[in-house]
Amino acid sequence: MKKIVLGLATILTTSVAFAQPNKVISAQGYLRNGDLAKAKESIDLAAKHPKTENDAKALFYRAKIYMELAKAEGEQFKPYQDGSALIEAANAIQKIKGLDEKSKKKVNMKEVDARYNMVSVGVFQQAVVDFNAANYSNAVKLFQTSVDIKKDFGMIDTLAYYNAGLSAEKGGDIPTAIDYYKKCIDLNYRGSRVFYDVSKLQQES
Repeated sequence: MKKIVLGLATILTTSVAFAQPNKVISAQGYLRNGDLAKAKESIDLAAKHPKTENDAKALFYRAKIYMELAKAEGEQFKPYQDGSALIEAANAIQKIKGLDEKSKKKVNMKEVDARYNMVSVGVFQQAVVDFNAANYSNAVKLFQTSVDIKKDFGMIDTLAYYNAGLSAEKGGDIPTAIDYYKKCIDLNYRGSRVFYDVSKLQQES
């Protein structure tokens, strides 16, 4: 009886070990077939498992799936169209870029960078939409994501810094606005205009 129980335990352990890597394969299939809801469900499970949470291929498909969620049509996908799905995609790609070179070989890094650039454009555009809709706190978060992505490309997104400051000011978060404006001053962006903005906010706060 003990041998039978041990045998069953081994089978169960092996099944669990393979279950999550298979979720990545399932997510690929669902994405290919256009079933975003199931693709998201599978890749989210893979993202929580130790064997796949830092796997380059799993992270790449997470980025791809969340990029699709950001532009998907239908009532069920509306919660992902506020830029949050793009931030998830950016986070997944940032994890890939932080892996060692051996781990990165599981994916095409040129395609990863191409998608990262697409996310950068998407978050900036959504930030502008949120700013115009007076959703200032989300605009700040998205402009900051644009800043972070450009940093990974060795670039400085001065416009995103300034827009983040302006969004924070409009939203009443004066300390954050001042921090962003001071960053613009450090980067010599917009010159005397930003000095005026900082001076005005410091006097009012």
